[in-house]
Amino acid sequence: MKNIVLSIDHMAIIVNLENQDYLVDVGFGKFTLEPLELIPNQKITDTLGQFQFDTYEKDYYRINELKSSDLIPQYIFKTDPRELSEFVQRCEFHQTSDKSHFRKKKLISITTNEGRITLNNSQLKITKAGIEEEIRFKESEFETKLKHYFDIEIRKDSY
Repeated sequence: MKNIVLSIDHMAIIVNLENQDYLVDVGFGKFTLEPLELIPNQKITDTLGQFQFDTYEKDYYRINELKSSDLIPQYIFKTDPRELSEFVQRCEFHQTSDKSHFRKKKLISITTNEGRITLNNSQLKITKAGIEEEIRFKESEFETKLKHYFDIEIRKDSY
């Protein structure tokens, strides 16, 4: 029998305060801004939407976004402690492999007081008060948009 090594892909943090667990996940793109109290089958309202945990198979939780009355799965996780070294293999994959979706296009996103701004190679999404505006542009304009909306300039001598 082959020994299977589990490769860990995403790091979220479970924080325990006063004997209650909270999911804190700042690295999952358009998600929540606030810690989510880890209580299964209870609707949780956050600045960016509504969420609900449920159990998934044995020993796993699933976090769902609640849209209307639909539960839209975001990801599954366990609360087992992990070592940073367990993330190395997938981190390297995402940075170097042509099969990684992270290498398919540029992507930057930031929350604002009104919503969110997301920029990729040729598309800008500006969300204000729940209304999303999508602007398409030529890929050659990416750096101009990056400077205008994120105040980031790519120095030509940096790569």
